[in-house]
Amino acid sequence: MNHLKHLIKTENIHESSYRNLLQDAHDDKDLLANLPEQMIRFDPRNGRKIIYSIARSKRPYEKIPPTPASGADSCPICQGNTTKIWDVAPLSQGHTFINENLYPILFPFQIDSWGIVEDKSNVNGMHFLQWLSTDHDAELYNMPPSDIAICLQRLAALEKHLLTQESPAPILFPPFRGYVSIIKNFGKRVGSSLEHGHLQIIHTNILPPSVEQNISFYKKNGYGFSTLLQQNPVENLIIHKEQDLTVLTPFCIKRPLETTIVFHDTNVQYLHQIPSNVLEQLGNAFHIISKNILEIMLQIGREPACNILFHTGDIGGMYIEFLPHTQELGGFEHLGLYTCMTTPEQSTEFYKNINVENLLCY
Repeated sequence: MNHLKHLIKTENIHESSYRNLLQDAHDDKDLLANLPEQMIRFDPRNGRKIIYSIARSKRPYEKIPPTPASGADSCPICQGNTTKIWDVAPLSQGHTFINENLYPILFPFQIDSWGIVEDKSNVNGMHFLQWLSTDHDAELYNMPPSDIAICLQRLAALEKHLLTQESPAPILFPPFRGYVSIIKNFGKRVGSSLEHGHLQIIHTNILPPSVEQNISFYKKNGYGFSTLLQQNPVENLIIHKEQDLTVLTPFCIKRPLETTIVFHDTNVQYLHQIPSNVLEQLGNAFHIISKNILEIMLQIGREPACNILFHTGDIGGMYIEFLPHTQELGGFEHLGLYTCMTTPEQSTEFYKNINVENLLCY
């Protein structure tokens, strides 16, 4: 404790009034050099509050060394130790394929009818995986955009099949049966158990809370979150543009580098409703954003890791979120008060200036 004695103001908080604390903070030169931004944003989908502090990015941070790659020799997918394949398509090199998850989070316990979820005993579903390529090292950041487009076309075909074929799933969004959730985990820090690149797909009688929030927002406002992001496009929040889609930074990001793909045609609610030429644009956007996230995270000393979430359904326009693991979850976040170490505008600049030398170290 001796090395901290010079910092002691009082030994008991009751020895100081709150006004003393306020005045001391205003007079503290060290604090004045690390002030947060005097701004707050609200996520309109759920009311979540996000405050911003660029200065927090200067905090001492013990960098986590990257997890060593295991390689194809020990990969169960490369060794063929997996489940039956239900869809396969050739790529410029190798093939993309879809099979059932050997360790499913959902299972079709009832074959005849799943019904609407009303209690804990009625949870049914199917859990699939789409492997980007038979090439162990293929990922969104290093695959040709044309190959990514093929993967998306096969993923869209699976989505359509699950939603439209006769099945025990209830009709949640007429005329579609059940709900298809699509995600991608890249990196062990965000839940990926295998480094062989893949997406996860579940078809179930459960609506995720995020979908319910999107529905609620759509019904309340008459437009979806995707439309809101495009209503007043701010140039300094746009990262990349294609003819039929835009990659932008939402005004209410919770973490640095979060970005969203929105489609100009907000009547598109599902992946399988996207025209083939737009899927090609989407493949290009996936490649560019994934590569940028990888490069930026390496520059700032973070092990590359990112979640990708597909938001679909009757929500006023589908959109796709990229959520890089740039900042750990703290206690205040568990209370619903998020602190983000960059502003949306600064986060966008990182994408626009990939090769800048002085990226902040999160």
